[in-house]
Amino acid sequence: MRVASLFVHPVKGCRAVPVNAMRVERWGAVGDRCWMVVDEGGRFQTQREVPALATVVANLTDDGLELDAPGMERIAVKAPEPGTKLTDVRVWKADFQAVEASTDGHEWFSDFLGIKARLVWLDDPNRRPPREDDGARATFSDGYPLLATNEASLDDLNRRLEAEGEDKLLMNRFRPNLVIDGAEQWAEDHWTTLRLPDIELTNAKPCGRCVVTTTDQETGERRGKQPLKILAKFRLVNQKMLFGVNLTLTEPGSIKVGDEISPG
Repeated sequence: MRVASLFVHPVKGCRAVPVNAMRVERWGAVGDRCWMVVDEGGRFQTQREVPALATVVANLTDDGLELDAPGMERIAVKAPEPGTKLTDVRVWKADFQAVEASTDGHEWFSDFLGIKARLVWLDDPNRRPPREDDGARATFSDGYPLLATNEASLDDLNRRLEAEGEDKLLMNRFRPNLVIDGAEQWAEDHWTTLRLPDIELTNAKPCGRCVVTTTDQETGERRGKQPLKILAKFRLVNQKMLFGVNLTLTEPGSIKVGDEISPG
């Protein structure tokens, strides 16, 4: 088994950015989901509510973020200065505080999405409380530091889709950080740990999938009911359609494309 590809998502819900290597802290990959779009009440906004976020290209810069999207002027947003106003935010049931981005960041997202939006930045991941059940920390991700997927499992899913006359899907529908090659299909169900040269990861729980997986990651359009419809036929466990696994870690380290992986 090896690392086939790596991705970060600088702004939660926006397009994935491929990388060749990543530094991983206890709360996740450096640069992953450290910015977030919220509504007027501070609640997180994702492709569940606004699928057009998939078309926003967000790249990290030395001093902040660069944003681009169809029909919009490219904009640079600087990371807020220390002491900038904090604001209340919510990710699912987690309430905490993040830093307000500049007004131009708010206006850019509001104009593009057609909603009253604000952009926030998590300057310190410790602002978000750990999960009550297992103590895992995260940035603005849904709940865990990392998400891994298995290329063999996608191959099997695509064979099933094609057998029913459906189009094959790309892995970006599942928005992973870590894509693994060289494993058996659905082997991730049985992993407890993943040992890499510089880091050991723990399988916290399988990932239940949502409507985001039906969203074309290039156009931001919903594409019917797949893959949820077919996952419900053979990957439904406790009312959740499973694909991929959530990972945690106890010690930071680095991951590179091509790293060998030993499952435990």
